[in-house]
Amino acid sequence: MKRYSFAPIQARPFPTLHELDNPWIFGNVRSIINVSEHTSEVLITEYERRGIAYHHFPLREETDDIGWHNLLQAVHVLCNNILNNVPTIVHCMCGNHRSRLVVEATHYSLTGQHLEDSYKGAHNHLLYNLECGYLPLTRETAEKQLRELKPHP
Repeated sequence: MKRYSFAPIQARPFPTLHELDNPWIFGNVRSIINVSEHTSEVLITEYERRGIAYHHFPLREETDDIGWHNLLQAVHVLCNNILNNVPTIVHCMCGNHRSRLVVEATHYSLTGQHLEDSYKGAHNHLLYNLECGYLPLTRETAEKQLRELKPHP
């Protein structure tokens, strides 16, 4: 699990039903953004019962296009959550790549600055995925589209 100092966000592995009762993980969480390709109807039902908003924007792992459109949608939701101070968990399967990619792209969208996060020798997950060709656009185009997202407080 990784917590971020710039907003009430956690990047985590796919949660278990048991973890929902852990106050250190889910104590004040009001929104879940799942960027794995998997879902769990049991978890979705439990989120709904607890009043936790659930969003699913599946990203594929290190392919020719991991899912730029879904990444933008996840960033948009996370930007709005941050501006409205909504504690959020972003998760994929392991919490090390796709979830951190969303958080780092969101940070760029809000600040125009790349968030430091050493990953496979790269500056951060967004730059790593662009340099490896897992996102089918140039760095300049990706940064421009992220800056153009219009979050609403």
